[in-house]
Parts: sequence; C-alpha cells; structure tokens
Amino acid sequence: MKEKDILQLLKEVPLFSQFKSEELALLIQRASEDEFEPHTAIVQEHSPGDEFYLILNGQVEVRKGSKRLAKLGVGQFFGEMALLDEKLRSADVIALEETRCLVISSHTLHTLMREHPDMALKMLAELTRRLRNTDQESVAALEQRVAARTRELSALYEVTAVASESLDLQETMERSLEKLLDALDTHRGAIFLFNEKTGKPEIGAVRDIPFKLPEKMDMVKSGSNLGAWVIEHGVPLVIVDITKDPRVPQFIKEQNPPPVTGVGVPMRAKGKVLGAITVMREVERQFSIEEVALLASIADQVGVAIENAKLHEQAQQVAVFEERQRLARDLHDSVTQSIYSVTLFAEAARRLASDGDLQRAQSHLEQLRETAQQALKELRLLVYELRPSMLEAEGLAGALRQRLSTVEERAGVRAELIVSNELKLQKSIETEIYHIAQEALNNSLKHANASSVVVRLQSLDGIVKMVISDDGSGFDMAHIKKIRGVGLTSMQERTERLKGKLKIESAPGKGTTLELEVPQEAAKA
Repeated sequence: MKEKDILQLLKEVPLFSQFKSEELALLIQRASEDEFEPHTAIVQEHSPGDEFYLILNGQVEVRKGSKRLAKLGVGQFFGEMALLDEKLRSADVIALEETRCLVISSHTLHTLMREHPDMALKMLAELTRRLRNTDQESVAALEQRVAARTRELSALYEVTAVASESLDLQETMERSLEKLLDALDTHRGAIFLFNEKTGKPEIGAVRDIPFKLPEKMDMVKSGSNLGAWVIEHGVPLVIVDITKDPRVPQFIKEQNPPPVTGVGVPMRAKGKVLGAITVMREVERQFSIEEVALLASIADQVGVAIENAKLHEQAQQVAVFEERQRLARDLHDSVTQSIYSVTLFAEAARRLASDGDLQRAQSHLEQLRETAQQALKELRLLVYELRPSMLEAEGLAGALRQRLSTVEERAGVRAELIVSNELKLQKSIETEIYHIAQEALNNSLKHANASSVVVRLQSLDGIVKMVISDDGSGFDMAHIKKIRGVGLTSMQERTERLKGKLKIESAPGKGTTLELEVPQEAAKA
C-alpha cells in the first residue's frame, strides 16, 4: 500500500485525528509493516504488549476465550491503549487470512513525542476526551497517567523553547532550571557545568538548595557534591536522604541541612557530558523512576541548549577578536601612519627653523596641520565604530543622524540629513542600507577632503532611495572600476542582496554622488 493511502487510513484513527499530514508522515516512517499468515495469533490475551496495529490488508478476528467479539478489516485498528502504557492484552487477535499491518510501538511513539512534543499533546488530549466515556475507576487511573505524561511533555516542550528564545548561556541555564523544577514540583535544584580547562565542575545556576556550596569545587574523590559525582561517573544518582548517605561530603553534613532526597543526572550533547542537574525535595516525597527518567530527558534537552549557547558565545568572541584585528589594521594603516608623518614634518620644520629657512619651515608646518587634521578625522571614525550601533533603537534615519553629528560635524564637515517622508523598513533592509551609507561616508571622510556632505532619504511608490553627495576632490571613475576596491565591492554585494540598484558618479575636482534604490518590501537581506 502506498504511503499516501496509509496516511489517509491513519487520519481516520481518532487517536491521530488531530495530526497534520506531515506529522503522520513522520509516524509512518518510524513504524514497521508486518505480515501475518492465516490463523496466526497477532496478539494473545493476558500477554504484555505495547504495539498499535492498523490493518492495511486482510482481516482479523477479536476473541475473548471462546467468544468471538468482532471482525476487523482494512482501515480498522486495535491495541491503541497499549501506546499509552505497556499493559496485558485483554483479548486474542487472530489473522483470518494473509494480513498486513502497520505496527507502531510505544517506544517509537514516545521517541517521536520527545522530538515533537506538540504531536504528543494532541494525542494525549484525544485520549483524555475518549477516556471520559469509560468506567470511572479506569478513567481515574488512566487520566492520572495522561496528566503525568502531559506534564512531562509540557516540561520538555518548555525547556526546548528556552533554547530557541535565548542564546545567552546564563539565561539559558536559569530559565531551564526554573522549568524543570516546576515539572518536578520542587523549588530546590542546581545546574553544574564541567570546565574542561580546569577539570572541575562549576556552578551554572542554583535555586534554594539547603546548604552552601564552595566557590571552587573539586571532583568527588576530594570531597565535593552530588553534581560532581554525576559528572565524574556519567550516570544518574539518587540519594534517599542527604543527611545519612555516605556519598554526601562532610562539609555539607556539617551545615546540618534538613533531611531531603536528591537526584542528579548528567547533561549530554553530542555524546559528551557537559555537566549535571541536581534536584531536591522533602524526604517524604521520594523521586519515582518515572520522574528520574523525565529529569534525564530534560537534562539532554538542557545539554543541547547549553551547547548551542556556548557555541553562540564562542562565535561572538571570535567576532570581537576579528573586529579588534580590523581596528588594529585600520589604526596601523591610517592613524599610526598619519601620526608618524606628523612627527616627520615637525622634525623637518624644526631643523629648517633652526637654519633660518622660515619659508620652508612654514610649508612643513602647514602640511603637519593638514596631516594632523586627517588623523583626527580617522581617529574619530574609529572611536565611533567602537560605540554600540543606534540602528536597532533609532532606526535608519536616527542612526545616520547620529553618525553625521558624531563623526562628520566634529571633523569640521558640514553635514545634513534630509528625510522626505516616514520610512517603514524591515530591520534587515535597514541594516544593509546603513552599512552602504557608512562605507560611502567613510570613503568621503578619509579620501575626499570634503567640506560638506548631504544624505537624502525618501520612500516613494514602494522604492527607498538614498542619495549621498559631497563636494570633495572626487576621483576618476574608470580607474576606480578597474581596481575595484574592497569598499566598492562590499556596497555592490549588499545592493545585490537587496535586489536594488547602485550608481556612483564622480570626477576629479567635482565631488562624488552615490544613488541607491531598493524595493521597500520585496528585498531580502
């Protein structure tokens, strides 16, 4: 039977009726198709089982003892309650002819539930609705199981959501700890991270544990804590009462903590132990096997979230390092060389003045002044680039206004920003336009020796237009196009990403004008 036909049959099963087609396709991929010869017992009464069967071909008979209860054919199913929890079968199911079934095991479904909690919540909601129509004693027991599973899945879902909402390592640990403590109905717990450099655990996040931990911890062999033991051994650990267990270090017992039970589980990502999670509560409420299993599942999710946050942090550090390297190169290429030139002109002027050649000394002092002014311009530009960008807070117009007042005007350049109408742009488009403007302004400041610069912004008929013009020295367009500097290439690449048009006009002694046109909505940065 084709997958689309199986998918259609699954849609008719009430248990999966709320699933989307793509969710059912995932389920089909994980399931198996089994064939049964005539008169074969597919399931037997009183035998354990956790499989759900959907008949794809053939026919079966349901029997209880010698009593025949029903005949089931293509599209019908049996064993759905076994998906909730493994239980003894309540009847025999016999193949009357050659029969083919789609078989979904509880393990398969639960694995899928952990990966896609929203699917599981839909299924459990349907189970809850249907269970209300059965006898009250069974409902009470099964609803308790459903509620427990729902709570577990909700906890997994919430912890997974933390990873997508924040890439800050500390925030990830704090919020993950909060969610898992809620799921286990306690307010005491901690997350420990293993520091690979020192070979020791470190406190990542902590909530209301009934004793103080040292700032620096060694592994359990030298006396540490539950989290350290779990990190070292890589397996869960349950302590019935921390006041009596010999594995609890002496420094904790000396603080006379209240009798609490504790459980610790390792956090893993990519097969490596990253740390441990420990939770505690009153000794009268011991942790069940199911709760330890839930904590282990949550710990793996937290481990992935922490690994992602760490990678993001490392990427930021690399970006900071690269930016420092760039600034160092700029300092060397521009400001440092300019200052060196200043010292040469000053020394030359001093010698000429000493020799009585005041006219040539005056000329060198004038060159010294011009070089110093250029160095000051470039230094102001570098200082501005070190400051946080105002683009996010003020938008494109606000960020350009701040740039002109902070850099150009302080460098003695008359600067003007003209905004014809209100601009409403995607943040990604604003960012690209701002960087194009910044590159153009930088070139004008460094190379054009302009006395004035004007930036115009307007939005008309779905097109955003930016024009930047200066009265500087200009340049030979043919020469610039031939050498294609990094700045020009960067502006053209950004323009292409915006599906826009970029035009630059300039000539020696006639200033420079840059025109940029970008679609207001269609562009994708």
